[in-house]
Amino acid sequence: SALSAAHEFVDPAGKPHPIVHHDVSPGNVLLTADGHALLADLTAPATTAASPRGEAGSRFFGSLGYAAPEALRQEAQDGRADLFSLGAVLYEALAGAPAFEGDDERQVVFQVLEGKPVELARRVPDIAPDLAAVVQRCLERSRERRYQSAAELRAALSKCCQHLSAFRLEQRTAAVVREVLGSRIREKEEAMYLAFQRHAPSAFEHTDT
Repeated sequence: SALSAAHEFVDPAGKPHPIVHHDVSPGNVLLTADGHALLADLTAPATTAASPRGEAGSRFFGSLGYAAPEALRQEAQDGRADLFSLGAVLYEALAGAPAFEGDDERQVVFQVLEGKPVELARRVPDIAPDLAAVVQRCLERSRERRYQSAAELRAALSKCCQHLSAFRLEQRTAAVVREVLGSRIREKEEAMYLAFQRHAPSAFEHTDT
């Protein structure tokens, strides 16, 4: 949904101004304690499809192992580069291991440009075939063979998860986040509560917050 909104962004004048993220990677996908997923770092250096940094010959911005082949080749990019990156994130989330691995950066780059990830079904034998196929299509080296829009990818993922309501998915995600980070979340919540307690209510009466 976040990528769809970015790729279909329209400026205040009503002119299409698609934003390409250029660094969809695990570190930029944030999970809240309520089970929501947020996409961070949309202010990456190469922010728009039409910017000079998005043209061929631009410097590489992104995370190795998640960047699309065209990004590594420093070619012009559009939203389909982000879909490749999201595919790599989904692969790792499902398999518990990166799609593209190597002993050093050169090997990782080679794997993205010339290699092929281990089939998800081999890493996760009980994975639903339709979900594995969605991830595989995201990771096609040719952008013409990938999903052509974030909206199309979202529809495909929704079909894979149609037996699960969004509420149940968020509940399960929230449970995992709280299991892993429960004590740290409680510490932050207590610190915020104490900070508010130190200020009289009148201090906030005339604000817009």
